[in-house]
Amino acid sequence: MLISATRQAELRRLRRANDDAGQSSYSGVRLLSREELEWVFVEHNWRGDAHHKPDLSGADLHGLDLAGVAWNNTYLTGANLRDASLRGAHLYLADLSGADLRDADCSGAEMNLARLSRVQAQSARFIGSQMHGVHFFAADLTRAEFIRADLHGANLRRAILEWAEFEGAILTRVDLLNAVIDGATLLMNPNLALAALNQK
Repeated sequence: MLISATRQAELRRLRRANDDAGQSSYSGVRLLSREELEWVFVEHNWRGDAHHKPDLSGADLHGLDLAGVAWNNTYLTGANLRDASLRGAHLYLADLSGADLRDADCSGAEMNLARLSRVQAQSARFIGSQMHGVHFFAADLTRAEFIRADLHGANLRRAILEWAEFEGAILTRVDLLNAVIDGATLLMNPNLALAALNQK
């Protein structure tokens, strides 16, 4: 589905208004479809390399099907991704700090070294995701599912992990300092239990 010339003009107008206000280009902008996002990437020649880092900080992407997107090195700080599908997405080194990931499905995503500090990710699903060295500092992960996820070296300091599921997850070298772990599946994963004990 191609987006209309009218919609393209509207998105350009919204972007200019944000730029003039010193805000991120798409902050608060509701993007309605994957096709609109593809248009935005082409419009800016964003490729995810060191010189063309996509910036969707503050964008409203809630409920979108974003399965399999290649968003390595993308800025998504403060973005609204509530109820979005990011299944199988490529988010290596992506910055989602402060994003809303409530009820989002990130199962099977490649998120190594991604930054998710202070995200709201209650009931989000990270089933089978690759998350080496991911930063979840002070994140709210209440009832999130990390079943079979690989969280080797993850930073979960001050994270809220109440009733989170970690069955079969890889949790070697996880940092749980001052994390809230009440009700998390500690007994189902000896690695998490050991990591928690080591923070006492």
